[in-house]
Amino acid sequence: MFEQPETTPARLRIWQQNLNNSRAAQESILNGPTARKWDILALQEACKD
Repeated sequence: MFEQPETTPARLRIWQQNLNNSRAAQESILNGPTARKWDILALQEACKD
């Protein structure tokens, strides 16, 4: 059988950001619209409190 390839290839969207231990930056990224636009959020130096 002949299968046609997908017309649109799947994409993986990754957002990487260093938060510099900032709680405000962390909450902004996780609770804002940015988080919903990306498949993976790679956050460095997240706030640990």
